[in-house]
Amino acid sequence: KKALPDHLVIIYINSRVVKNKQGNPILLASDSQLAQAETSGIDLLELLKTARQRIGSTHILCLLDLCPVSKADAQSATNPEGSAEKKPDQAAAKASSSEQGIKWLASSSGVTVLSASDLYQNSNDDNSSLQSYFVHYFVEALKTGGGNFPLAMTAEYVW
Repeated sequence: KKALPDHLVIIYINSRVVKNKQGNPILLASDSQLAQAETSGIDLLELLKTARQRIGSTHILCLLDLCPVSKADAQSATNPEGSAEKKPDQAAAKASSSEQGIKWLASSSGVTVLSASDLYQNSNDDNSSLQSYFVHYFVEALKTGGGNFPLAMTAEYVW
């Protein structure tokens, strides 16, 4: 069924994330290979831009529950033999120096983003309920407000 212009479309993403050479977030699916993240992962910005273009509603909320790949995992994937590391090129150095966070993602994609943490920070899990605290409090906010809380109030409840 196609979303109508007044519908709210919620996209929930729970994934591991790395930066590409331009500093953009790349989602890693279960079959993504870390060493080839740019070609086997999903560019989050492009995903949200495409969703914005293809969904019939202008009311799109993306819930991000991300966990960055650890530096040790990233180094072992790009340098498995332990040989000397290559120096980063200027574009990669420039990308890493300019933090592209949640506000940047929302404004660049045209999609409202509510995130458990900043793009490259861990989301915390509640081991007793087998879900993240973000999901727990988001669902609690929806139940408490009967689905009628404004988004800003829901965000405050979650944070």
